[in-house]
This record gives sequence, C-alpha cells and structure tokens, in this order.
Amino acid sequence: MAELRLSELDKVERLHLLTSCVVPRPIALVTTRGAAGGLNTAPFSFFNVLSYQPDIVALGIGDRANGRPKDTLVNIRAGGSFVVGLVNEAMLQQVNLCGVDFTEGEDELALAGLTAVEGFQDDLPRIGEAPVSLGCELLQEVRHGSHSIILGTVERVWVDDALMRDDGRIDHGQLNLVARLGGTFYAKNWDRMSMPRMMLADWQRATLAADLPIED
Repeated sequence: MAELRLSELDKVERLHLLTSCVVPRPIALVTTRGAAGGLNTAPFSFFNVLSYQPDIVALGIGDRANGRPKDTLVNIRAGGSFVVGLVNEAMLQQVNLCGVDFTEGEDELALAGLTAVEGFQDDLPRIGEAPVSLGCELLQEVRHGSHSIILGTVERVWVDDALMRDDGRIDHGQLNLVARLGGTFYAKNWDRMSMPRMMLADWQRATLAADLPIED
C-alpha cells in the first residue's frame, strides 16, 4: 500500500489527494448577504453536519488565490448568518454557474436563474429550488493557514413537502442529491442499502451461534 506524507506534497497535490479519497461529499450552496446589502451565493463541498444537540454544521472556506477572503467568509463574519441549500441533480448546472469567479458584488443567484424566497435573518433568503435548506447562525470560526472552518448552529430547516415521510424522516429515494467527488466528477443516483446498527446482545448471540469464544 502506498504511503504518502502530506508534508512532502505541494498544496495542489494535497488538495487533489484528499478530495479524491474522501468521497462522496455533500454540496452546500451557501447564501449570505454583505454589509452593503448585496447577496452572494457560492457552492462548497468541504461541508457536513457534525453534531445534534447542539445542531452544528461545518463549512471549510479557503481564501482566494490572491490571498483575499471569499465573499462568503466576509459576509458570515459581518452578519453572522448563512443559509445552506442542498443540491439535487436538477439544479447542478446552476450551482456550477454560482461557482464562477464573478466580480465582487455580482448576484450569482440571479445570474444562475435560481429563486430567492422567504427570508431567514435580516432578509437573507433561501433558494427556492433547493429540496432542503438550513438556516444557520455563526457559532465559531476556526482559522488555520489560508482556510477557515465555519461552525454554524442550525436554527431552521426547510424541506420540500414531497420529501417528508410520515415518520418525520426524509425520503432519500426522492431527494436525489448530487455529491462531489475528486476533480470534475460528481455522484448521483446512489445505490442504497439498509444495515441496522448491531447491538452488543446481537453480537453475543451471533458469536454463541458460531461457537466462538467471547472475550470479557
């Protein structure tokens, strides 16, 4: 097995290695509003939910190539609020357009033809096409090198009515999210399987049935 020491790789090689092996990654289409009132929308795949009670999501936001912070980070620092839209296949091309490095102040949401609806905080909208949206408040910024890890508490969740099951869970068969892989690749139409978590008693019964020794 190949052993790679990241300290011996340059930043591009490290990026390609990590983003190619930690897959699939969910995509966050993040909407923020600047201090001057302008709306910004940008996609991030350094994103996930980290805990509940408290309900925390994390975004990894790197600086621009010239060392300046991205608009998303500037806006979160200034306003403390952001909305995460989860991305399905139907909106992927528009999300890709939101990742274009437009000039500062451009409204990516409008340029991509996406719809701003229902404000969260201070008239901060969610994206109408997103099947699920998370309204978040900044909890903490962890700064290291050229990257910031944004921890946000989830205050509100919007879910398309067609996705909600009677038990309060989301129908993943209808959700149809797209995930990020390495390079230019994405994943869709995932194969799903069910595997209930094994409890200690289940393992002990299986071990006894197989006539294997049980360690204390």
